[in-house]
Amino acid sequence: MRKLIATVFNYSLDGLLADEGTDFWNFCFDFPEIREPDDPAHLDFLQSAYAHIMGRAAYEAIALSMTTTATDHPFADILTAGRKVVFSRTLKTAEWANTTIAAGDTAEEIDELRQGGDGYILVWGGVSLWRSLMRLDLIDELRVSLFPYVAGEGTRLFDGVPRPTDSTWSPTPPPATGSSSCSTAGTANQRPAALQCVAVDDEARHVADATHFSRSAELAPRGPATTASGRTRSRSGDPALGSRRSMGC
Repeated sequence: MRKLIATVFNYSLDGLLADEGTDFWNFCFDFPEIREPDDPAHLDFLQSAYAHIMGRAAYEAIALSMTTTATDHPFADILTAGRKVVFSRTLKTAEWANTTIAAGDTAEEIDELRQGGDGYILVWGGVSLWRSLMRLDLIDELRVSLFPYVAGEGTRLFDGVPRPTDSTWSPTPPPATGSSSCSTAGTANQRPAALQCVAVDDEARHVADATHFSRSAELAPRGPATTASGRTRSRSGDPALGSRRSMGC
């Protein structure tokens, strides 16, 4: 059965997504590797996906960009050639090549995509689709581009998502092949050699070298409480980190 992987780009230490027009958005896109990501391992990861699924808003924005305004983007050819499924009950036609519309029951549509083979399906968002899939407990893995930056404003990914009762999320190492879904930012001129990802529970902060979160039967033992380091260009004080479910990673 195919695995469902949510790829969450541009995520801050205080658990916020980079909304367009915010300082955090500008910070992220100051980096050329964010504007034009060309890491071979990440491109192979995208190309090897069985399918790419999106909500209507994400689909329309990405389709416009990849087919009109940014046709030379490293993702453009991969996404145009790849199998795409847009989840929408209002969209009637999908002009982007190799796109189908899923308008039925979300869980049933996902189950149909999972069947018939191994590999993985990538969920590009938007936020409403990610939240819907998390409420249905359908996402197997989160791959998060975490920046050591306290945004202070933006959209919270986990708002309205209930805490899981029959599974937990735990950090897992990236694949041996590497993955540039783990985008990190150090200073304007230099990036850190390794990323420290922050997972927060109700009792303490823990730092783990991981940006992939997978479901597991129980959390592995954690180390001593610590605080995150390496934060740059913060515009506010210490991050007000919430529960582990709204983790910054």
